[in-house]
Amino acid sequence: MQITEQISSKKSKGRSHALRIDMTPMVDLGFLLITFFVFTARLSDPKVLNLNMPKDQGDPMPTKCSTSFTVVAGSGSIGWYHCEDGNTAGFQKSNGTNTGSIRSALLARKKNVAMFGKATDMVVLIKPLEDCDYQTLIALLDEMTINEITRYAIVEPEPDDIALMQLQR
Repeated sequence: MQITEQISSKKSKGRSHALRIDMTPMVDLGFLLITFFVFTARLSDPKVLNLNMPKDQGDPMPTKCSTSFTVVAGSGSIGWYHCEDGNTAGFQKSNGTNTGSIRSALLARKKNVAMFGKATDMVVLIKPLEDCDYQTLIALLDEMTINEITRYAIVEPEPDDIALMQLQR
């Protein structure tokens, strides 16, 4: 900072001094500080979804038909069904990737499984098709966490699942 002193040319009783302060270095320092904090500050913490995948060993674990619920995710749509007496029952499909309808179906199935055993026995099989986008799959995994479903698996879709989704288009 530079201070310059100007002395009045008039000779009066008291000398008046006018100070002129050069603020340029202070402004430069301010911009340097702002730049430093902008480049070093983290705007938000990244959000991470924990996904525990099993080791690829051994035979697949069989699931009971009475406790399973299958979700088939495709491009722009989600289909789901449950199993009764070894057959596919109650296939429904939502247009779009709105998870509100699948949430109500998951809760209804969980309640149904709880009537004949424990609600924690329910197993959800998530079967993403080749054209399923990442956002839809993450939305389905979020639904598992929201609905407190502890047993779910991401598996390859079977030809019957692909046929069900194509019939409903």
